[in-house]
Amino acid sequence: MSGLSLNRRGLLIATISGGVAALSRVFFGSGPSAGPDLSEQDVAKWVEVALGRSPALEEIGDAYLSENPAENDFETLRNKVFASPYESAQAFEQSVKIAIRDDFAHSRVIALRGWQLSLTEVRCCALLFLSAGDSRS
Repeated sequence: MSGLSLNRRGLLIATISGGVAALSRVFFGSGPSAGPDLSEQDVAKWVEVALGRSPALEEIGDAYLSENPAENDFETLRNKVFASPYESAQAFEQSVKIAIRDDFAHSRVIALRGWQLSLTEVRCCALLFLSAGDSRS
């Protein structure tokens, strides 16, 4: 035994991170950088690279927006998550990981559905929820 232990969050992050390089090549190739002017569809692609995509993540986003109606606006959230441009999906993913750690270090944590999630995580989930829009119908 190596003394390495994985909790549920660590396993989730490791699993998601494993597919980032492949997904980023499929989605983006050497395409445009991400920034505050991305469309809903493009934002969803970038957030999927960082967090993945599942109905559970969209449900977390929906729950967050229900409790925080001031952020229930795609442009508002996009400008908070994509405040500066990113040249690659890997750079965005790394920035999200750093922001998540920083959120926990500075107590920017939201309790939703039995999880303790960083503000960055729930905002990304909210972007996924908002970008799904009509596809949920």
